[in-house]
Amino acid sequence: MPIEKDFNPRDMEMCPHGNFPTTCKSCFSKGEAVIPTTERAKPLVELDKSFVEKMEKDLEKLDKTPAEELKFLPSYEIDSNIGKLRVDVVQYVIDSGKWSERAGYKFLVKNEGGQIVGTHGVGIYPPDDRGISSVSSDIQIGQKGKGLAIPDNLIVIDALQRISNKQNNILRWQITNVNRENLDEKKADLKNGRNLDDEAILADPEIQSLEIEQKRWLAVYGKGGKLGLDRGKKFQPVPSSEPDLEMIDTIVLKRIEDPKTHVVSSEVVSQTLVTDQAIVLERRQNELKQLILANRRGATK
Repeated sequence: MPIEKDFNPRDMEMCPHGNFPTTCKSCFSKGEAVIPTTERAKPLVELDKSFVEKMEKDLEKLDKTPAEELKFLPSYEIDSNIGKLRVDVVQYVIDSGKWSERAGYKFLVKNEGGQIVGTHGVGIYPPDDRGISSVSSDIQIGQKGKGLAIPDNLIVIDALQRISNKQNNILRWQITNVNRENLDEKKADLKNGRNLDDEAILADPEIQSLEIEQKRWLAVYGKGGKLGLDRGKKFQPVPSSEPDLEMIDTIVLKRIEDPKTHVVSSEVVSQTLVTDQAIVLERRQNELKQLILANRRGATK
């Protein structure tokens, strides 16, 4: 059975000004991002430049969103090839109008040093006539070839099942092979724009990089892939005795692998429950401000 324990804000490490981290007004007035000393000691890792550009835009959008429109799902922790990952989940409205309102969820994947090394955007549309909500997603990984997509997706899968349970609604997650589209588009550009033959196209460095990414994508999401998704997954609401999402601070997941199929899934190791929602909300808001501030200062590059 998962271990459930209460979150105590007094367990947090003190900041240099003698206050609790993420709630120190002195730190924010001076433009300082308060990071526990155990995280500050870890060196920053080099990230893919295109990832950094997209991640900065994501954080900028969140920064411009009014605080009252942001909500927070439980944070997650899970082991990975680069150590323990902590994933913060921010909920907001992607777009709204007369006919639809799409709920957005931004999964911010951080390494043990507190550096964002991946993001995963998820959008959930209103139910259709059959009572099914379509789910779109966009995963961005800053450290290629480190196997971060699998733990990231295990967290997204757990979160989507909990959202389905909470809303008592069927979710259909359809995963689009954007990399395949980019690969085909790049090949067409080289063939038509530069009149290159097939051999020259395959020798192009960008094409070779996209081909490698395509193999990785199929190994994770394709038929027979590690997640057993076959490019999508349907989430049916199931009766659950789990606490409401608002009452969970942190969920710790453990990766498990089927010895026969080698398909990976996850199980809950522990959950930290919230005793004071106002304190936790303030902490999460300030943590997000810190991430945005650290990004502006170029700490993620």
